[in-house]
Amino acid sequence: AVGINAEYGGCQELPERYGLHKPLILPVSQQEPRVVSKSSGYSMNWILGEGTVEITKTNTGRKANDEDVSRLAKHSLFEKFNETCEAVTMSRPYLGRLYLDIKKDAKNYQVTKKKVVEVLKEGGFGGWIKKPVEQDMFTIQNKDTQ
Repeated sequence: AVGINAEYGGCQELPERYGLHKPLILPVSQQEPRVVSKSSGYSMNWILGEGTVEITKTNTGRKANDEDVSRLAKHSLFEKFNETCEAVTMSRPYLGRLYLDIKKDAKNYQVTKKKVVEVLKEGGFGGWIKKPVEQDMFTIQNKDTQ
């Protein structure tokens, strides 16, 4: 319902490289609310072709062994983004900068997020859930200085 309403509610005019994606999700026939206390406390993710499954504790976001950060954590994804920049441009332009500042500098992302937030609010779907700003106040350091 959100995807359909967002499409007709104004999300079709998004900045270049952004678009409305409709995942293939079937409607749920059971309308009972999910009881969180009965969940396992673990989640699994995998990358096609990699051959490994990562088991993560849902309450901490860390791997089940409690030693490593999940590959889906913001810090891990930001590190991979920096590595990709280095492979393509031979530099790491975001090294040492706050993740929060880099997100603020991403103009098309900010325009798109603002539009989606407006459509959600106008459609009666609620607001964007905001997290504490401290969660985005981290940097990626050179491997040599870590």
